Amino acid sequence: NAVVTAQMGEIGTGMLPRRHWAFDAQAAARDPFDPDRAKALVAEAGFANGIDLHSVHYSDQLSVQRMEILADMLGKVGFKFKESVGSIAQANQWWQEGTGDIHLSAWTGRPDPSFTYAALFLKDAVYNAGHAEPSPALTQAIAESRAVDDIAARTAPLAQVQRLERDAALCAPLAFEPEVVLHAPKVKGYVSNLIGKPRFDDVYLDA
Repeated sequence: NAVVTAQMGEIGTGMLPRRHWAFDAQAAARDPFDPDRAKALVAEAGFANGIDLHSVHYSDQLSVQRMEILADMLGKVGFKFKESVGSIAQANQWWQEGTGDIHLSAWTGRPDPSFTYAALFLKDAVYNAGHAEPSPALTQAIAESRAVDDIAARTAPLAQVQRLERDAALCAPLAFEPEVVLHAPKVKGYVSNLIGKPRFDDVYLDA
């Protein structure tokens, strides 16, 4: 966390940060850091000699650092990695084509939390390369989280979505990074946006 977020990030315990209105503390607490238990579970699953995985990730410096950290941590419990490294477009294409066992990727903000879960875990989702349904219960919970627009009414189904995803360990969030924007005082009109991709439509220089 300190390396890749300059000590300004938050350790990922799920797909949503703690400050998000839909964050579920019960789901976030389901996977405590316990390398000894993880190693025992790997052996119990029949992989006492370790597990070989093929990882796909991006070639930028932060992505490489993230993968180094992940490989080091998982290496302590028996995981070994063969890596395919490419541009964002290339790595995403490899993943869509079925290359790799895991894909290390950044995930930017979405207008609604259900968008994240639907895009990653529904059977026909674009980021679900295998197009396998994780579970009917998760599909139903995602649907229920989108059935109404009242935030209070959506809290329970979204909590269920998070708990089901954590139970199945469909994703392994590492950290939430802050968006840091620096510009000279004469730059006017810049506004950060939800998805973390800068736009300069209304930016101008105040001479």
